[in-house]
Amino acid sequence: MRYSSLFPTLLAFQPSLCAPSQPPITNTSTLPTHYGLLIFPHYQALDIFGPMDLLNSLFMLYSNMTQTPHLSVLSKTMAPVTSAMMTGGFGQEIVPTTTFADYLTGREKDQEGDSTSKGDIDVLVVPGGGGTRRDMSAEIDFVKLTYPKVGRKL
Repeated sequence: MRYSSLFPTLLAFQPSLCAPSQPPITNTSTLPTHYGLLIFPHYQALDIFGPMDLLNSLFMLYSNMTQTPHLSVLSKTMAPVTSAMMTGGFGQEIVPTTTFADYLTGREKDQEGDSTSKGDIDVLVVPGGGGTRRDMSAEIDFVKLTYPKVGRKL
């Protein structure tokens, strides 16, 4: 059997090829569990997908069995919202899970019409982008009304 000169190098990379073991989180009482994602037409995709990637990785590596995390995607309407800057342009669409009005009145519903209210938002992610140069009065009003109850803003 022939010995490969790359074998020691491959062995050196072995620890980086598997998921690292994570230390347990012992204090879960103060962890945020309800995340809100405010979206509007022509948002900056990185401002949304960057934090979402971080949260996805965090909850994949640190499973919190005592509290289930929730995500509310909030918009003025339930219509899909795009990051495209012009009609027919390339962009990503996000489908909201609730409207500003439904969240503020506690009327969040799933597709079957059942209540899905998750309580107050702990972390609110507000992106930037070209859409901020348009009428943002509904979004600004929503942030003003939820700001006192939101623990963390991004």
